Amino acid sequence: MKHFSLLTPRIRTLNSLYACLSIILIQGIYNQILAQENNSIGNQKFRINLNSNNTHYIGFAFVGQLWVRYTENNPGSTLNGEPQSNNFDISLRRYRLVASGQITDQLYFFTQIGQNNAKASTGRGVEVQLLDALLEYKLSDFLILGGGKTAISGPSRYAAPSSSKPLGYDIPFAGTTTLNQLDDLLRKYSLYAKGQIGQLDYRLVLSNPVIGFKNKPPTTQVAFAYNAPRLQSSGYFKWQFLEKESNRGTYHVGTYLGKKKVFNLGAGFLYQPKAMWALTTSQDTSYYELKHWAVDLFYDAPIHSPEGAVITLYSGFYQHNYGPGYIRNIGANNSATGSLDSKSSLNGAGNAYPVLGTGHVWHSQVGYILPKNLTGSLKGRLQPYAYFLWSDFEALEDKVFSYDLGMNWLLHEHMVKLTLNYQSRPIFFASEKGNIQEQYKGMFVMQLHLRVE
Repeated sequence: MKHFSLLTPRIRTLNSLYACLSIILIQGIYNQILAQENNSIGNQKFRINLNSNNTHYIGFAFVGQLWVRYTENNPGSTLNGEPQSNNFDISLRRYRLVASGQITDQLYFFTQIGQNNAKASTGRGVEVQLLDALLEYKLSDFLILGGGKTAISGPSRYAAPSSSKPLGYDIPFAGTTTLNQLDDLLRKYSLYAKGQIGQLDYRLVLSNPVIGFKNKPPTTQVAFAYNAPRLQSSGYFKWQFLEKESNRGTYHVGTYLGKKKVFNLGAGFLYQPKAMWALTTSQDTSYYELKHWAVDLFYDAPIHSPEGAVITLYSGFYQHNYGPGYIRNIGANNSATGSLDSKSSLNGAGNAYPVLGTGHVWHSQVGYILPKNLTGSLKGRLQPYAYFLWSDFEALEDKVFSYDLGMNWLLHEHMVKLTLNYQSRPIFFASEKGNIQEQYKGMFVMQLHLRVE
């Protein structure tokens, strides 16, 4: 209780700061709307210009994502000790307050506070935390040096996915190799170099991993090691055949909604020694390296004209090596709080299923913005999309196949959109034949996404 009492004023101070900044942002947005008069939303940025030609500035943004969801829970799932075969919940999937700016021609900064997964099962209070804080110094187009708390990483495009500009309702977790195990919501304390040399875009990163779990002694099953974490190195390289993507900041967007014509081929790696451990048969502790590599492609382009269709394609092949037989379940924004061991599957509670592990992973996305002549007088644009995930993990006898099918109603591009998504996930059980898939469960999500900048 003593430690909690010391921490409480800090949490209150941070929450108060978040509230004050939110009020300032809302007031600024209101003033911007009044000033815009007949201008459409998004024509003016919420920012403070620092010079006459507006190349130096400090900008602000707010991102919020509201989920309304129905979940078919995994077998044996409980909520506060009560069995729940399914449940309906309302939650804040993400909320963010961003401040960033180009202070000089060379100096750029980015900060972000917020939190994920605020819902009834998390209790009355939700802590606001510092997510990103980085500085970049541009020596030339070839070389930008940066550092801070950031999600920049290899080995793939979606190792650092944009949660405010995704293709679907959520980020693809197959690329988030150490999520909340050796990072803090993807972020680590890192130094990096990046740049563009002709058509080549690169990022090289050296990170201090963040231990994101409680101390657990090693067992016979491979797990992340609770030790003094070794430095982690990673990189991602992409060849840009068409238009170049901006390399300002660290996140990769899911779609440009027809504003760019992009075709990239990428490849990357991630390595960390002594990242994993397990007990041998002689009860000695054995350590394993974290070794990942990936190749992927991304295509995003309008078809015919700005009023026509837009197609988005992504496909990535990931080789994950966490050590022998490692497997990890992930359940995004999981509303279940436990499970009954006698009835539970290998998936664990709620909506979790095997997403990461030692083995091969293939992840693909496809999206298509319908031409305006097909939607008539409907405000905004419609964008059906699909995610596919196929994995071959050492720990499972059967392959993992899951998919998401959804529809974005783009009321104003990435600023205001409504998304409906259905996810189908496999359920695995232990048997005499090994860990096999026996059934599927589903999840429906309606998301309201707001981005103001």
